Amino acid sequence: MPEIDDPCVFFGESSLSELGAMLDAGGHRSVLLVTGRASYEASAVSRLLAPVLAGREVTRVSDFETNPKKDDVVRILNEIQGVDFTAVIAVGGGSVMDVAKLIKCFNHASDQIDQVLYSGGDPAPSSAALFALPTTAGSGSEATQFAVLYDRGTKYSVSHPELLPDAAWVLPSALASVPREVAAAAAMDAFCQGVESYWSIHSTDKSKETAQEAVGLAWENMVAAVVDREPAALEAMGRASHLAGQAINVTRTTAPHAVSYALTTYFGISHGHAVALMLPEILKFNAAVTEADLLDARGVDYVKTTLDELGSMIGCSSPLQAARAITDRMEVMALSTDLHALGIKTSRDRELVIKHGFNPGRVNNNPRRMTEGDLRGILDSMLGAY
Repeated sequence: MPEIDDPCVFFGESSLSELGAMLDAGGHRSVLLVTGRASYEASAVSRLLAPVLAGREVTRVSDFETNPKKDDVVRILNEIQGVDFTAVIAVGGGSVMDVAKLIKCFNHASDQIDQVLYSGGDPAPSSAALFALPTTAGSGSEATQFAVLYDRGTKYSVSHPELLPDAAWVLPSALASVPREVAAAAAMDAFCQGVESYWSIHSTDKSKETAQEAVGLAWENMVAAVVDREPAALEAMGRASHLAGQAINVTRTTAPHAVSYALTTYFGISHGHAVALMLPEILKFNAAVTEADLLDARGVDYVKTTLDELGSMIGCSSPLQAARAITDRMEVMALSTDLHALGIKTSRDRELVIKHGFNPGRVNNNPRRMTEGDLRGILDSMLGAY
């Protein structure tokens, strides 16, 4: 299991001179620039990066879907086969970071993708340097060694220590340029990652310390960052997201994230929004842990204390009160909490979520064992009468 290292992360626009210095020091004259289709030009980063990239051979990759598909990655790898780049710069949200990592992982080895995804093969990333400039304060992907890839509706995670970016830059001006609904979902993603890392059965003292800081920063600043776009709050959310990424890099995610992927794939709910939908009910579910369904070796009392601590971090006296506060916070940021309004209305919809959202590996990181029946009960509670 990885542990948290001192990260190479920079904050503020003036720090971009460090990126130029690193590119020069590494002799990186040929650079692969991975961005979103339109978000790059819409953000301030394209202007800020222009002097850093001047005089270098830059190949841009931007033609891929949100939540990248295997076919996208294979096509991109074929398209850049003749490009002799030595550094990858990723500018964007979580999907951009995923694609950049996957390019580094499978460059000149696209035939290994199936082996890694389906046969437990070990990735063999290239030696290209990887630099990350997130434009959303949410995924924390610039602080993790994981990349997400979808194939035929199933989500896969590729992991390797060398997929952890060599350095990252968090720029408030970039965070300010994303649409409000994207910013809101990203903020909840950062918050949820902090919460899940804190209660994960794999948490350590250090990861919990980092997750606690992420949760506190996110909760205190998300509304001001998302609704008011206050510069100080935007920077704080950038820090919260990065810290949550560091923590989740140690512990991995748990039940809310596991279920969320089906909500995104089959109902089009953005990732951070989908995770946040599940968090309150699973928080209440975890609070009812018993010796019979305990998964955390540290004991029932430890889990209950952990959940009480999470409530205290957001000013609540109990997990039940915390669950209500999280739902209220989503509504303040205009993230719907009504499954019916989001297209999940029937028992058939519920069973689709269970079929594709019950990932035993992810669910078993949760402090309380969750069965398909438990998840069915949680979704029924959220759906009310069909």
